[in-house]
Amino acid sequence: MSDPLFMTAYPFAKRSAEVRSAMLADMLSAAGLERTDLEQEVLFELFRALSHYDERRASLPTFVERVIAAKTISVIRRERAQKRRKSANELRMFTEAPLKIEVRVEIHRALVPLSKFDQRIARLLLADYRPAEISRVLGVSRTAVYRGMDRIRDALRERGF
Repeated sequence: MSDPLFMTAYPFAKRSAEVRSAMLADMLSAAGLERTDLEQEVLFELFRALSHYDERRASLPTFVERVIAAKTISVIRRERAQKRRKSANELRMFTEAPLKIEVRVEIHRALVPLSKFDQRIARLLLADYRPAEISRVLGVSRTAVYRGMDRIRDALRERGF
């Protein structure tokens, strides 16, 4: 089954996506994206956004153009953002050997001086939550979570981890 609203919006969307991807070709290649990847992501986002379309607020071409513009910017920002990578030492700290009771006690001692907020972040990290998930669970920004992770890392370093 096809969505009639999407089929009406598709020609506008296809043309707009092609124009934007051609305009931003250099920026896309610098970010490691191909034009067709951007066009597919934009069309998928449009398909999702059409459920919120209200013809009283904007014409269909205007709505399509706004969705495509926002998604294009979002994709480029996402691809160009610096990714946080763990160093080899940080990875080795958690993969060399299973945690023993003594190590758990030392980790607990290292985390005691931290705030309750940082302790909650540490517990969620140990439960294999990712920073984005932690920010949702705690209702804070990812930046706040990353700052907490930095404080946790510093506390562990002070204790010799």
